[in-house]
Order: sequence, then structure tokens, then C-alpha cells
Amino acid sequence: MILGVEKHTFATRLAQRGVDLYKIANLLGHKDIRMTQRYSHHCPESLRDGVQILEVGHNLVTVGENRNVSNA
Repeated sequence: MILGVEKHTFATRLAQRGVDLYKIANLLGHKDIRMTQRYSHHCPESLRDGVQILEVGHNLVTVGENRNVSNA
């Protein structure tokens, strides 16, 4: 059983390495994903990786101030 700060460290390290929150929840024995979200913290670098996945090979669509949709 993982307790206290160890749970936070365990969940955070898994999340930062790209492990799905549902898998982390299962490993921690959480029945509700919201509890897992409390335990898993992302560092800015891991969040940046998520955005880069979208940027590579995809044409993202943005909405400008005038609300016209254009390709970025």
C-alpha cells in the first residue's frame, strides 16, 4: 500500500511519463478519477510534451479576435 507523500510522488512520476490517469487510478485503488487527479501533478515540461504531440503533423485551427476560423 502506498501512503501519504509517497502516493503523490508515485502518481506524479507516472503521469509525467505519460501513463494514463485511469491506469494510475487502478494502481492506486481509486474508484473515482478525481481522486487520482489530486495525486498526480504535472510539471510544465510534461504538459509541453502533450501540446507538442498535437503540433507535430497536425494543422491546428485557431479562432481569432474577430471570431473567424482560420488555419494556424
